[in-house]
Amino acid sequence: MDWNLQALRKSSTDRQLDGICGGLGEHTPVPSWMWRLIFVALCFAGGAGVVLYLVASLLMPKAGTAGASAATTWDLHALKRSTTDVRLGGVCGGLGEHTPVPSWMWRVGFLCLGLAGGGGVVAYVLMWMFVPAGDKSLSRV
Repeated sequence: MDWNLQALRKSSTDRQLDGICGGLGEHTPVPSWMWRLIFVALCFAGGAGVVLYLVASLLMPKAGTAGASAATTWDLHALKRSTTDVRLGGVCGGLGEHTPVPSWMWRVGFLCLGLAGGGGVVAYVLMWMFVPAGDKSLSRV
């Protein structure tokens, strides 16, 4: 089994709390029980497991929902801010559309870096300033 991050959703069947570990188990080669163990272990590492689980719970799409269009390869030369997957500027949506990493995971990464000293906020603002906006005429309705 591959790491199919673009299809990653919360599980509707393998859930103890919110289906995060079940979803990770369904879309990665790592079983859900091991993801649960990882989150519990991270709880003892300064509470990082709780923070990561809560952030994933807020940002990971629910089971059965469709995600934004996604790339299968890294195409950063064509990177543009998204006009369809926009939460705050379209930076993470654009990264999700031009990389195999879904936009919600980019949001988690920027948020974690922002909480760990503010680097994520600076990086996000710089990308918002320098990455060109996507063509709104190509937006899906």
